[in-house]
Amino acid sequence: MPQDPERTPLIPNRISSFRGQGRNGESGQSVRAPGGVGRIVGFVRGDGEPSWVQSFSWLLFGSYFNVFLAFVPLSIVAQQTNWDVLHRFGFSFFAIIPLAKLLGEASNQTAVQMGNTLAGFMNITSGSVINIIIGLAALLQDEVRIVQTAMLGSILSELVLVMGISFLVDALKRPEGLFHGNGTQHLSSLMTLGCFILAMPAAYDVAMKSSEGPSRYSVISKGASIVLLLVYCSYLYFQLVTVNSIYGNFGAPTPGETTEDERIRIEEERVRNQHMNGLSAVFALVLIIPVTWFCVNDLISSIDEFSSHYNVSKLFIGLILLPIITNAAENVPSIYMALTYPLETAVPICVGGTMQIAALVIPLLVVIGWILGHELSLIFSHFETIVLIVSVLLVNTLVQDGKSNYMEGLMLVSLYFVIGLTFWVSK
Repeated sequence: MPQDPERTPLIPNRISSFRGQGRNGESGQSVRAPGGVGRIVGFVRGDGEPSWVQSFSWLLFGSYFNVFLAFVPLSIVAQQTNWDVLHRFGFSFFAIIPLAKLLGEASNQTAVQMGNTLAGFMNITSGSVINIIIGLAALLQDEVRIVQTAMLGSILSELVLVMGISFLVDALKRPEGLFHGNGTQHLSSLMTLGCFILAMPAAYDVAMKSSEGPSRYSVISKGASIVLLLVYCSYLYFQLVTVNSIYGNFGAPTPGETTEDERIRIEEERVRNQHMNGLSAVFALVLIIPVTWFCVNDLISSIDEFSSHYNVSKLFIGLILLPIITNAAENVPSIYMALTYPLETAVPICVGGTMQIAALVIPLLVVIGWILGHELSLIFSHFETIVLIVSVLLVNTLVQDGKSNYMEGLMLVSLYFVIGLTFWVSK
């Protein structure tokens, strides 16, 4: 299988050299340093698991994204010494890109250590962590419009831009791309439901124009958020429990496999995907989350000054720039998959990511804000609501037949460009 360039090591062959042939399914033995060094690097790990040195070497040197880690200390210094706003904003912006990647990697490696259900939950939701952190940081600073535009921008980035680029790069391999229409349609229906529920408060605002608007809007936002969270929990239960009850705990066996063969295959796949021992993955999360929170807070606090000083619309920052740092770690692999593998791998990632923002992240932020006394309304501007609905309808139309071509990709990328241009000139 071709190597994912997004996971290409910064130091060639260094990461793979830490492992014996067990990662390729042959010996299963870890390579340990001799003598006392071996005892040190093997500190606190299960039998056959990567050592702490191996774990953190893979985490820190396993992706080109980690080059941007150099901006993390620069961001901290810039904020503490009150450098000019360009440096504070820019350093924080670039620092969050690798931190978002590391958050996802550490979450996934933690999931490897868990049972099937918990691991499935962690894998499904790990990509949403950075969006929750950014949304919560902005909400606590009462930057409600930043929260709204950043979440809307994440939806449009996944749904329109990345989907369009995936269609375009797939067209480099074949005139017409194919993906599993039924599976994609299932996710697409959930995504559509989530986005339409998000649009309900704005639709009510247009239709009713009630003098008691603020209180009624608050009730609608909170009620819609609770419904969306219940829908998302039902989706998780369906994916992790109901599907397993139909196909068994390990999925549908391939032809010719016995149950024991299937168990062995699943265990071998788990071992191949394990690059960190369990405790090191948890420790990495404990380190990364507060550093990410610090950089995100610095970024949010500098947006107002950056916007006014350089005459850049806050709407553009929230809708276009912030989704770049939150979704870059997922969008690059999605596009690579479309270029290297069948399109049916990339399309569900785009649609599923959109569904998570609409049905999990946004309603969760509404509920958290409700609890903390920092209320987040689902009243998007009328134009933003129209953009969301048009994007959802266009994507639904394009994915219904389970086929794609370069013209469909061009339509989506063109739509995203016009959306970005519109918000660039907005104030």
